[in-house]
Amino acid sequence: MYNESALSRREAVDYYLSNSKSLKQTAVTFGVHYQTVYKWVKIYREQGMEGLLSRYHRPWNRPDPNLEEKVVSLKERYPAITLILARQMLAAGGIKMSIKGIASVWKRFGYAGYEKNKMSNEFIDYIPWSRVAEDGFQQAKALFDMGYVERSAGILNGLPVLPRNDLLIHFPARILGLRRRLEKAFMLFGKTPIPEYLKMVRRLQGECKKKSLHYSALRIGIVEAATLGWTGKCEEQLEKINELRKYMDSCSAVSPVRRSGLLFEPHFTLLVGEAIAYAHTLKIRRGYEIANHCARLLKTHKHVSPHFLTDLGTVYSNLEDYSRAEYWFKQALFRVDQAKRQRLEFYLAYHIGFAKGDFRKARFSLKEGAVLDWVHRLWKLRLQALSSFTGGNPSQAIKLATQCLNISKKSELHRDIFNTCLTIACAYQSLGENAPANRMLARLLVHLVKNRLNKQTLILRMLLGHGFDLSDEVKLLPSVRVLKLLRENKYWRAYRYARNKGIIGNFFRYVFFFPDVVRGRLSRGRLTGLPRSILKLPIFNKEAIVYNIRFLGNPVIYRNQSYLKTILPPKNAAFVIFLALEAGEPGKRIPLADIYRNFFASRTNAGRSLSRLLAATRKSLRLPTHFLEISYQTAEPALINRGLHFISDLGEFEQSLTTARAFEKSGEWSLAKREFLRAFRLFRDSPFRKMYDAWSESTRLRILNALENEVLRFIQICREHGDQECVRGIIDRTMKIIPASDAIKEQLSMIRGATS
Repeated sequence: MYNESALSRREAVDYYLSNSKSLKQTAVTFGVHYQTVYKWVKIYREQGMEGLLSRYHRPWNRPDPNLEEKVVSLKERYPAITLILARQMLAAGGIKMSIKGIASVWKRFGYAGYEKNKMSNEFIDYIPWSRVAEDGFQQAKALFDMGYVERSAGILNGLPVLPRNDLLIHFPARILGLRRRLEKAFMLFGKTPIPEYLKMVRRLQGECKKKSLHYSALRIGIVEAATLGWTGKCEEQLEKINELRKYMDSCSAVSPVRRSGLLFEPHFTLLVGEAIAYAHTLKIRRGYEIANHCARLLKTHKHVSPHFLTDLGTVYSNLEDYSRAEYWFKQALFRVDQAKRQRLEFYLAYHIGFAKGDFRKARFSLKEGAVLDWVHRLWKLRLQALSSFTGGNPSQAIKLATQCLNISKKSELHRDIFNTCLTIACAYQSLGENAPANRMLARLLVHLVKNRLNKQTLILRMLLGHGFDLSDEVKLLPSVRVLKLLRENKYWRAYRYARNKGIIGNFFRYVFFFPDVVRGRLSRGRLTGLPRSILKLPIFNKEAIVYNIRFLGNPVIYRNQSYLKTILPPKNAAFVIFLALEAGEPGKRIPLADIYRNFFASRTNAGRSLSRLLAATRKSLRLPTHFLEISYQTAEPALINRGLHFISDLGEFEQSLTTARAFEKSGEWSLAKREFLRAFRLFRDSPFRKMYDAWSESTRLRILNALENEVLRFIQICREHGDQECVRGIIDRTMKIIPASDAIKEQLSMIRGATS
């Protein structure tokens, strides 16, 4: 939306003033009449660059600015006021103005005249560009491009309203007026960390309240309520929604008239947020009542935005009614152009694909750029993780889910932390490693209870077998119903119910916590309905082999949860660790060239040396020959993992650190501290002792650098929280593992100096 004619005027004036050319010469150069150049130069000398860039002329019949401000103040003070009541109240104050005149002012300031097919919970998306806004924006952009930032901001501050644009976000808040800061806040969602974003919108709403700008307070309050919903703070969200409703009823104190139809968007948006909050606080009936009321509103409303249809689909998906959710998502698809269709397909693929268990197909449907970057990456990684372990590759699922946890901790999304930790726990369960799975869920349960995530807390209690009460209302939630049936050993009923309700994706995750039920059906030759890839996983398949390699100290190996009594020479131990980290997933290929370079760089016959090492490794690990094979059938010969599963204490170290950061970011310092300490305790000694091959040397350096950096970061966080009682012990422990670390020595000397 760049004003080319304004640019030409500026260039013509610059050319005339700086080159000593005549008006006629300048006019010929720019292809305009010489009187036009004269007029431009005159405007520039009288009004400056701002006047030259502007082409907007205030209409003769437009109300006086002071009168406009009174009309705007009335709408701000009483958001629900109608045109008729506004005219009456203005007349009572001695101001005569027509309904058409009031409506034109409201439209110019963004309170009316909406683009109804673009209606959403962000008003800057559905307010059309007025002539005054467009002209002012073009002036401001031209000045900004010339480096006049404050002059540009001054023009923007003088505009009545500014729809979404790519300029406003570049201005610091200190030079923007309140209206522009409100509009900028909408643009910053997803670009600013959630805790900082919440503080910002709360400050803005407080400022609006002090100035009795109730309409603006309502708009920014809706953003706060939506953000609280994203973070899982449902109780706070409900309180905020009840507070915001008072603004929409504020006009009842003046006159008991009907609420303005212009408030349909905030009214509907608050209903949507309320229904989702009730779904997560297990008030399922109330959530359904509101969702069904929203459905009736959309069926009877004259102009229905696709965004409202998508919102209603999201409500039903939170209530786990995926058939209705899919219906509303698809209704929205029919009403949008190709540009917005991508975003709706994204939601449809994620919500419905996730529920139906078609993780792989849903993942490939998630197109880049459809929604916020971090949302896209998080959801796509989660679906990759789920498709990995349901596809028979839980080790890969754990790695991907750990990456998800990294994204979740940056945004402080408690529900995402729950979903990610549950995926990791499910992956461990599928390997038969129930101890780390239960530890992870038990630690997560404390976090969920503290943050009052009722739905997730109940699901976790049911998975762990803790005591819980199920009311008739709670049983309306399909996930709870499925878990109840599984706990009662009614497997086939649970499977059919999950299939009918479209939550087979959740069923696949939950079933790993009830292995005996599945094994019992398999032993009797009965159907389970589970994919073959899941039935091949170690928890259901006795022939599958899982190795747990503990090498953060002297190497210790567990085979299917049993300690393996074997003593490995250093090179053999290094090779086993290499397999665990580089070929830890079934189907993984390691080029032989990489193995030769890492372990046999000085050998003339590396192939024979590898064959001997493989034979010794198979014998030590009690491993059948076919699980590790060398293939020469491709252009690049490789060692192939034909079905082994590996986990390691290094993986646990990374998961514990990521979980600790997530807890610390969400304000759970006690839980974060516990996770940090657990991660550091996994180091029993310095890894890779007496292992001098190239791979071991580089891996040792990488791991010890990571340990040193995390210990230093932990010390800093402890100081920020005023909690240093465990720091000395961690430093002493780390010094034994990395005695040459100057940074750790410096921290130790600081502590000794402080105590002396």
